[in-house]
Amino acid sequence: QPRTLEEEVLCEIFARVLGLDRVSIDDDYFVLGGDSIRAIQVVGQATQRGLDCTIDLLFRSRTIREMARQIRTGSAGSPGLLA
Repeated sequence: QPRTLEEEVLCEIFARVLGLDRVSIDDDYFVLGGDSIRAIQVVGQATQRGLDCTIDLLFRSRTIREMARQIRTGSAGSPGLLA
């Protein structure tokens, strides 16, 4: 269950890109069927929504919980606007 706005946005994006009904914040991106091509889509959509997300962040973090934590703490850059 998403606990923050960043997690909620990333859950929506993961589900849409991976063609799933629902994604948990603790699901591993690659176990869900994610790959490098889809990673580009995830990062593009996250960036459009104002999240400072990179492919490197996705590959290192692998779960929404960890990605959102990195984004919130600024480890991936400046926090986004979530427009």
